[in-house]
Amino acid sequence: MSANSLFEVRYSFPDSGPAEARNALRRAAHELSERGLSAAASWARELLICVPRVPSGASAVAGPSSAGPSHSANGTPARAPSTSRLFPVHSTPALGSMYLPSSPVSQLGLRSHLVPGGATPSSQIGDDSGRFPSRAPPSPLARNAYYADGDDSSSSLDQSQQGSAHVHFAPSQETSRLSDVGSEADAAGHTEDDEDDYQFARAMFEQHHFERCVAWLEKRRMTSDRAEFLRLYAKYLIIERRLDEEGAIVSPASVETALRQRTSDGLLVLLKELIDPSDPYLLYLKGVVLRKFNKRIEAIDCFIRSLELLPYCWSTWLELSTALDPEGEEIIELASLLPDSFMTAFFIDHYCRRVLRLHRHSNEVARCDALLALFPNSPYILNCKAHSHYIAEDFAEAEAQWDEARALDPYCLEGVAEYSNLLFVLDKPEKLAYLTTSLVEIGRDSPDACCALANYHTMQLNNHRAVEALQRALRLDPSCLNAWILLGHAYVELRNSQAATEMYRHALDLAPHDHRAWYGLGQAYELNESPHYALHYYQKACALSPYNARMWIGQAVCFEKLGRTQHAISSYKRALSLGGQAPAEQIDLIGHIIGVYQSADEHVATEVWHRRIVDLVTASQDGPEPLPFSRYAPSFLATSRMLLREAGAHTDPSDADPEPLEIDSDIAGGADTTDGSAMEVDDSMGPPVAARAPSLTTAKLHAAAKSKAAAARANVELAGEFLARIIASGSERAGEAEELQKIIATLPGAGG
Repeated sequence: MSANSLFEVRYSFPDSGPAEARNALRRAAHELSERGLSAAASWARELLICVPRVPSGASAVAGPSSAGPSHSANGTPARAPSTSRLFPVHSTPALGSMYLPSSPVSQLGLRSHLVPGGATPSSQIGDDSGRFPSRAPPSPLARNAYYADGDDSSSSLDQSQQGSAHVHFAPSQETSRLSDVGSEADAAGHTEDDEDDYQFARAMFEQHHFERCVAWLEKRRMTSDRAEFLRLYAKYLIIERRLDEEGAIVSPASVETALRQRTSDGLLVLLKELIDPSDPYLLYLKGVVLRKFNKRIEAIDCFIRSLELLPYCWSTWLELSTALDPEGEEIIELASLLPDSFMTAFFIDHYCRRVLRLHRHSNEVARCDALLALFPNSPYILNCKAHSHYIAEDFAEAEAQWDEARALDPYCLEGVAEYSNLLFVLDKPEKLAYLTTSLVEIGRDSPDACCALANYHTMQLNNHRAVEALQRALRLDPSCLNAWILLGHAYVELRNSQAATEMYRHALDLAPHDHRAWYGLGQAYELNESPHYALHYYQKACALSPYNARMWIGQAVCFEKLGRTQHAISSYKRALSLGGQAPAEQIDLIGHIIGVYQSADEHVATEVWHRRIVDLVTASQDGPEPLPFSRYAPSFLATSRMLLREAGAHTDPSDADPEPLEIDSDIAGGADTTDGSAMEVDDSMGPPVAARAPSLTTAKLHAAAKSKAAAARANVELAGEFLARIIASGSERAGEAEELQKIIATLPGAGG
């Protein structure tokens, strides 16, 4: 995949056809479950059930090549049609792949020439029922780790015949490599007793009896790749569980550092057993351990190599997104190494939303629509689309998408934490209460459900209960970014700035580009009366989220406290220019700007911004929620003073008398000057060729005087109207309004 097409919206992939996608996801889910990666297996199965079903009357391998000649484009003989196919296969076999022993093609005798003597050993045919498929012949396009250099075709064939019951589609060099790996590959050559031993160890693993799982595998000395992965993965989970049990998840930073130093020895022993793995699952585990040692580049290499062999493991994609540096261009540099698969589109969507947190100018919504076309009615994709709208601050559309996803699958816990964040922002306590009630009944052990419950407690001003819910979420999933950030918010509400700072820094370790954590750090330091430090974090938040008005308001407040007036005004104006605020919120921002101007004794600018408040209040009177006039009476009073001063009246006794408008008496009296008789022309200056020029000048002055007089009368009338409304509202500024009315009465022509 090229760097240019990485972030483009694509509507098709080599493996996005219904038959190809179902086969790939079905096998991947089985393999992931066999390896103990239950979360990735569940993700693959959830996506699998959203793939459009092939009609019952259609062939399972219907595709562009099924109606063509008996040979494919690469010269490989095509499969003969069958009405009783036991295994789902792809429409196009991999380049150079062999026919399977149990396929109808081999039953027709088309495969006998591949084996010397034309006979097919019965030991290599396997079980035709499909319950115990053997290993698939690897594609020559993929990395071949099973054959030594110099092997002839017959020896390679003998090894490849211990293969899977699938003929694997080779859409590209990357996605075809799933064919080479699988739990069946490890089981090849082992007895049923070995399989029973492994399944017993896996049962212990699924029950979280990790020590017993490790002891059993070591006792039986099982050295297959899948057994080795299960043993080492269980050891890794034992180390992680020890961190949780000793309180490293929510303990102070010094205690956590000591605990992690003690557990690093165990991780080092684990890493020594992962020297040069070739299995994609072992590569995944090695990358996870390397990332714990902050060996980011080495971890990325392991994840990329794992994805080359197994592109359908969602856990590997998540680890890769965490290991990449958002501030660099590593994602662009790795574009050519990523599989040309729909899984890459899911990864880019996740990376942009969760890591980069792109905002209004991203195309994540369009990418989600493209994925919905491939996987209709997927609750996961609908939640991703809703989250994209939420990041773009399109709250109405985000709420509609989350409601649709909840109606489609009310028991799906994906995205409920962000959904609860949205309901908290929109101040919908009834809807949030209903959501948390349903989540407590079905997902008490879900980190997202705990985050939603914490949002409900925070809305009820019960921050201590919110802290308890969030700590439970972190015990369930220490990598839950939303829980770290919400826990920091809760500590800020409790005025515990030190604890809040630690929580936000944990969040930044997980997502350095999340503006919420930087903004939270600014709040925590502002709580400590440290505006210099707070300003640094607010500026970082503004750089990461330039379209979020709250970031700019926090920065403006710090500038104001530091006495940097012009910077404060610029930040407030930037927040106001972003739009999206209700009229009351806009007036609050303007109030901050007025306060800064007043502190700088800039009275003219202050009156100009008071006029903007008057315009907003006046415009709201025709809307469904008119703003109260009495609350903004000071702005109307200041605007009235400005209008009267523009009309020529001086409203402040300390002011000097305004300079009168100097207008020619003939113009004021309306004398006719078009014939030039009012001018004295000196005969010595020559003939009066420009005698009409003064008449044009006086006409312009006459028009300007009339326009200015009309504007002055309009200003006086508007000021009188504002003052009358102030007096009628019973505002405490009514006395000042009456004084200004007296000034209006003294103006010439006021009685008319």
